[in-house]
Amino acid sequence: MNSCIEKLFTFEKTHEAIPIVLMNKEQLESLSFVKPKEKWLKSSAFQAKPYEYRYIPNAKGEIQEIVIGFDDFNPWILGDLANMLPIGDYYIKTKMPKESLFNLYLGWGLGAYGFKNKEVNLISKAKLLIADPKHEKKLKLMLDSFFWVRDLINLPSTDLYPQKLSEKAVEMTSLYGAESKVIVGEDLLKENYPLIYAVGKASVHKPTMTILEWGDKKLPKVSLVGKGITFDTGGVNIKPDAGMRLMKKDMAGAAHALGLARLIMGLNLPICLQVLIPSAENAVSGNAYKQLDVITSRKGLTVEIGHTDAEGRLVLADALFESNTHNPELLIDFATLTGAMRTALGPELPGFFTNNDALGETLMNLGEKMHDPLWQMPLFKPYKKWIKGRNADLCNVASSSLASEVGLGGAITAALFLEEFIPKNTDWVHIDFAAWNYGSKPGRPEGGEVMTLRTILAYLEKKYVRS
Repeated sequence: MNSCIEKLFTFEKTHEAIPIVLMNKEQLESLSFVKPKEKWLKSSAFQAKPYEYRYIPNAKGEIQEIVIGFDDFNPWILGDLANMLPIGDYYIKTKMPKESLFNLYLGWGLGAYGFKNKEVNLISKAKLLIADPKHEKKLKLMLDSFFWVRDLINLPSTDLYPQKLSEKAVEMTSLYGAESKVIVGEDLLKENYPLIYAVGKASVHKPTMTILEWGDKKLPKVSLVGKGITFDTGGVNIKPDAGMRLMKKDMAGAAHALGLARLIMGLNLPICLQVLIPSAENAVSGNAYKQLDVITSRKGLTVEIGHTDAEGRLVLADALFESNTHNPELLIDFATLTGAMRTALGPELPGFFTNNDALGETLMNLGEKMHDPLWQMPLFKPYKKWIKGRNADLCNVASSSLASEVGLGGAITAALFLEEFIPKNTDWVHIDFAAWNYGSKPGRPEGGEVMTLRTILAYLEKKYVRS
């Protein structure tokens, strides 16, 4: 839980600090190319492309200035520099609004993240000056939280199984005074979480349900739910090699729910918070749940198992219904739920569903502004007939022969299944994302990634914090 901010930033400007200047093509074209700096840029064929940078030397050949190109402003402009600049202190010379400056700090810090030998590996030797001390607390909290989320996603499943995930959740939230309860193994049956138990019973690592509560009960109530499948073999319907390779990340929804909780608690937002983490390994053994098993959910609805690799919606169903105990006005769940969503939107654009279209529009607009996008998908009611079970109330995959054989509308039918378990009169947002960078980009190294949290946090701050 140690902060990395001291390794990435400096808080006092010295005469040795080197300025960083942001320059777009229009600014480059406006130069006269008479001054030594301008001549150097021209001779080095600088074109002000995004993330392209140049060292400007002084008469002694020492670095006098860094110039970096950009097109539209985004948090990732400096995302590569922390790992590429030589040892030294740097500061942003270009004038800009405080919010934009904060986002550049955040992008610098996130770009310095590395993961090796099961822990954070910061290789940055350069430090960036934080000009406004007011930025320090929130920047520290966001970097610590985002690094923590990335760490959880990147850990191998041998080190992050259900009980270990519960331990980390309790350890982190206890620092902020949260109350916790962890239900393990067969106690899940005793306390009526049958779907979570069914998914996880075949593993040597027992399934868990973690319940966390924080905040004054008189405040507006918000519930967060995160899918915590610490490894997904696909169960009896076992995945092929390519589909199983990254399934250590199938608990990324849980990591995001916990990361957002850390931000809410760290900023002391005026919210009464509930966090629910259903966790299991979807493994294969003699007692694994199987196709056409019928399981009675916590809500009392019976569920026919059409496919054992549609396990995420099963564990979420019990947890979503548990949120009734909190009676939240806002319920958000995070899940690496369907390949269908990745087929529709690709790995970099998370999709989401909501029962409140006004809220959906707000989130999409805010995501575009924050450069942390998410895209609303339709809860298309006519497809509800596809999730009706032949021998039960519901089926966990589309039971229509056409839809199931071709995989039509898979993200929609998954969301419609979850909708059956949410509390009435509650605004609900279901986020289905990849939570993984399949290649490195500025500020976003390959591996586990935090998606949508900056947007959701900004929405919560706007909604609940009085100006």
